[in-house]
Amino acid sequence: MLCRRPVLAHYDPARPVRVYCDASPYGVGAALTQTDDAGVERPVTHASRSLSTAEKNYAQICREGLAIIFAVHKFNHYIYGRRFILVTDCKPLAAIFSQNKAIPKMIAGRLQRWAVILSGYNYEIECIRSEENCVADALSRLPASVDKLESDIETFEFINHIEEGIAISHKDIAKETGLDPVLSKVVSLLRRNWEYCDKEELRPYWLVRESLSVEHGCVMRGARVAVPAALRGRVLAALHAAHQGAVRMKALARSYVWWPRLDADVERTCRECNTCTMESPSPPRAAIHPWAWPQAPWYRLHVDFLSPKMGIYYLVVIDSHSKWIEAFCVKSTSAFYTIRVLRETFARFGNPLELVSDSGPPFSSLEFAEFLRYRGIKHIPVSPYKPSSNGAAENTVKLVKTCLKKAVRDGADVDEALQTFLMMHRATPHCTTGRTPVTVETEYAHQSRLASSQRGGDS
Repeated sequence: MLCRRPVLAHYDPARPVRVYCDASPYGVGAALTQTDDAGVERPVTHASRSLSTAEKNYAQICREGLAIIFAVHKFNHYIYGRRFILVTDCKPLAAIFSQNKAIPKMIAGRLQRWAVILSGYNYEIECIRSEENCVADALSRLPASVDKLESDIETFEFINHIEEGIAISHKDIAKETGLDPVLSKVVSLLRRNWEYCDKEELRPYWLVRESLSVEHGCVMRGARVAVPAALRGRVLAALHAAHQGAVRMKALARSYVWWPRLDADVERTCRECNTCTMESPSPPRAAIHPWAWPQAPWYRLHVDFLSPKMGIYYLVVIDSHSKWIEAFCVKSTSAFYTIRVLRETFARFGNPLELVSDSGPPFSSLEFAEFLRYRGIKHIPVSPYKPSSNGAAENTVKLVKTCLKKAVRDGADVDEALQTFLMMHRATPHCTTGRTPVTVETEYAHQSRLASSQRGGDS
């Protein structure tokens, strides 16, 4: 015995430090080791303690985190201000406490606080297999007994905050959690090392196991309580009491409660509410389908009547290609006067291929239909009570009406003001074509005459 080296080594600030941590259902253990000159890893100091009554109810991941915090506090005078390796056999904690990642928001509150404490140390976390963590594991399973711990007094984490948001006591939730076949199994698994899940009903909880914890018999996901199936109807009714709609219900629910398919249940509740259905706004209007761009000037015309002003009517015509506007004063909106004006216009510019109008009396008459049929013009009536279908004519009517109103307000001659407006409009570049209507019309007329003369020469 006298010739053998002691089990414990003296602490050497120049050598690298490794801190092993582990937890069991009964206690936590830790060991600080260094490597000697022979390359043998030797312990410098050991520590362990029993868990309090409250700590024994922690989830296994929280007990593993408690072991790390216990080790850091116990060996603070060895490791503070220097680089060391923190060794644990809990893989989720290696990701949560990693210094290369931000602190996750959806984890237990105590894990968030412990992550903040560890941020004050310079360490590198390492995850090993449980079989390799034999020293700290043995210390956690045979811990030193402690007579009284400050953590024996249970404290509320988020329960008070949640009870302010929903009118259900945490005692009711804890009672129903114990009776719920799924959540009761989740509580049991959280208090052990939950490594694998082969049951479909437990899989939604297993996927978020790193953020689950148990607080006063309630399963918590971060700061939100997992509601048992028996109480979900009451929670949905409380969330929907003000009929705020699915989006605001989801925002409110995500502040307090959680369960698998929570969003789907919220949407279903809103859909099945008769009050919300009756008072819901009308669906959005369908997008207006634009007219196809005409091939050439005077291909498609849009016509409409201007509302009477002092007993005067105006027939407004616009060419969809060149944006050329014509406005004619007529005695009435009858088919006779409509045909009379259009016949004069077509004699000057030629017959269009298409004419778009509403379904008013002059445009739906047999006389008007016969007039267009004789000239080979396709009539396109727009949908009744849908003025936007003939938007080109409606906008032109608005322009002409504004011009006449300004003339009346200024006391000017209405006819002179109208002709001045038409002249200025035809000479002004249009925002759609980028060219003046008179330029488009003149160029097309010149090209038509040139093509006609070429055909005459060939014949």
